[in-house]
Amino acid sequence: MSVHGFCDNKCKHEVYTKDDFAIIVRKVEIEASGSLQVNIEYPEGFAKDNCVLISLSIIIGGDTQEKGWNYYNTLKDATGDTDNAFRRDLNLTNAGIQLFIENHNVTSLDVDYKIVLMKIN
Repeated sequence: MSVHGFCDNKCKHEVYTKDDFAIIVRKVEIEASGSLQVNIEYPEGFAKDNCVLISLSIIIGGDTQEKGWNYYNTLKDATGDTDNAFRRDLNLTNAGIQLFIENHNVTSLDVDYKIVLMKIN
């Protein structure tokens, strides 16, 4: 639910409360040169028609290089000199959240993903 804030009676802007956001963080293993589809239940109060995706990010487990969360479809490998494509797609469906991640590495990887949703009505 959004509320409205006022600045000295001169302007009005929408303010969203913490209950309007949901953060989902989970770990998955993706086989070498493989892909994974994960079906995720919506958090309570969220559905396909009342929310939007704010962010989708991944991080390789054991991030010893401290590269942090990645928000695009490439991610530097541990040596830092090769871009690995981690194609990922997310769909909000009636049945739930569908996340697809591809691993183009020659080794299996533990990957954490973080999804941020915001209610819009």
